[in-house]
Formats: sequence, C-alpha cells, structure tokens
Amino acid sequence: MKNIFNFIVEKNTNHKYLFLYLGYLFTLFLTKYLITSVVFPSLFYIVLGYVLGTIIGLSILNLFRVVKINNVDYRDIKGILTYSICYGLALLTSVIGLHKLSLPTFAIIKGTSIIFTCLINYQSYNLVQSTRSRFLSLLVILMILLSYMTDTKDSKIGYFAAILHAFLMSLGKHIYKRTINHATFNIPTLIFYSSSIVIIPIILFAHINGDSAVIIFFFRHNFISHSTIYLYVFLSLIGILLNFMNLIPKERQSFDNNNYLKNITGLIAIFGGMIFTADYDFNFINFVSVSLGFVFLSLLNLEVSEYYIDEHVQLLPQINGQKLHDDK
Repeated sequence: MKNIFNFIVEKNTNHKYLFLYLGYLFTLFLTKYLITSVVFPSLFYIVLGYVLGTIIGLSILNLFRVVKINNVDYRDIKGILTYSICYGLALLTSVIGLHKLSLPTFAIIKGTSIIFTCLINYQSYNLVQSTRSRFLSLLVILMILLSYMTDTKDSKIGYFAAILHAFLMSLGKHIYKRTINHATFNIPTLIFYSSSIVIIPIILFAHINGDSAVIIFFFRHNFISHSTIYLYVFLSLIGILLNFMNLIPKERQSFDNNNYLKNITGLIAIFGGMIFTADYDFNFINFVSVSLGFVFLSLLNLEVSEYYIDEHVQLLPQINGQKLHDDK
C-alpha cells in the first residue's frame, strides 16, 4: 500500500511540474513573439502587463478560493520590500534580455542562475561545491563568452540584462527563504503584494518618460490595432505563469526527480528558439558554443543536485556549513 501511495504522489508531482514547465515555455515563446512582432511604445508596458496579469489573476483565484491571499498590515509589508525590488527588477531584466538577445542565448544565460545559487550558498552557508561543479561552471562561463564573441547582435545591454536577471532569480529565492515569514506570506500572498508594490514605480517611470502620451497618440491615430490590444491583454492574463515560474522556489520539490524535465524544457527553449523565431542568425561557432553551454548547464544541475536531500537547490543543505561530498 505504501509503495502504491508513493507511486501516485510521484506521478501527480511529475504531472504538476510538466504543466508548470509547459506554461513557462508557452509564456517565454509568446513574450519573444510579442517583443519582436508587435510594437510597444515602451518595454515597461510588457512588464506592466505581467504585473497586472498577476494581480488580476490572483484576485480572481482568491475570489473563487482556489488560492489563499492572507490579510497583512504595514509592518508585514515592510518585510517584503527587498524581495519586491528584486522581483520587479527580475521582470524588467527578463524583458530587456529577451528584447536584445535571441531566445537561445537568453535561455542559456538564464540557466546560469544555478551558478549564482552556488555562490550565494557558499557566502551564506559556507557550502563548498565539488571540483567538478566548479569546473562545469567555468566551462559554462567560457561558452557564454564564446557566444558573445560570435553573436551577430553584439548586444552588451542584452547580455548584462540577462546575467543580472539570472542573479536576481537566485537572490530572490534566497531572500524568500531567509527573511520572509512564510506563515504570513504564502506564495500567492507574496506575489500579490509584491506585484502591488512594484506596479507603482513602473507606472510613474512610464509617465516620467512620456510613454503615456505616446500611447494616447498611437490610439488616436489608429497605429495600434484591436488585435494588438487583444494580444496585450492576453499577455497580461498569462503573466501569472511567468511570475510563478521565475522567482518562487517550489517547496518540497525533489531536485533529482525534476531535473530531466528541467533539462528538456531548456532544450526546447534553446533549439526551439532557433527554429521558430526569426531573430537567430545561424553561426557555426555560436551554435556550437550555445549547444555546449546547454550540455554543461545540464551536467552542472545534475552535479549540484547530488548534495541536496529532497529539496530545491535554493534551500538549506542537510548539514549546515559542511562539505557534502568527496573531491576525487
């Protein structure tokens, strides 16, 4: 009976991860399509779409009691300000990175969040990674440098934004684990109030830069079609998927059971991006560097996951401050 129960739990868990990754892939490809095919007055409106989609979506889910958004007061809000800043910047840098880089390049750099995770865990918990992990991290960095040198787009801003996005993803998970009261801020509550906080500076910044006047001009002169508005509203509503996937560690997640799905998702994002998006200019050396970067990232994820017991890589190791492997 126990074996049957474990099988059912594992099967349902794998299905949950599968749906999450499918939702993430769908959102990633749609975002790239909208950025390259639809003219927005400002990229801030795409970020605003994600944030609005999160607030609207979570409010509806809370209304129908699908999720629970807890009531909080001002003192509680102060406790998530740092996370909210990290959350908002991560959304902004992801949009800038997708705008400036090809989808395969962005997907590879986004995957380097595992390297920042290792660095944060070493700084915070004195958790030393194996020689193999350090070597694989170096190989990933070298492949990204080679990709940059052979990239026809040559976008320094795009590479910087994508690397900053990877760092903010790891930092956000670290802040969530170390400083936030989980009893008050469950995941829906945290995302709802973080979105409510970051939406104010996004609107103010857009207004200061005159974007609001630009979009009114576009409306009056029919430069924005109804189909564009429908796509934008649709993007706003599915933004909740991206928000849940990017910054929130999935509690009680087994990194080993989930690793192959994660690698398959990365494979589809990278090579699917080469096939189905028109912004990737094929270059043999760049193609090889991106492909090897994906291989090394997959091996690094598998290597790091060996030293964590039934937890996501961002969570505390079983033995705090102790080297959890033998260097051979």
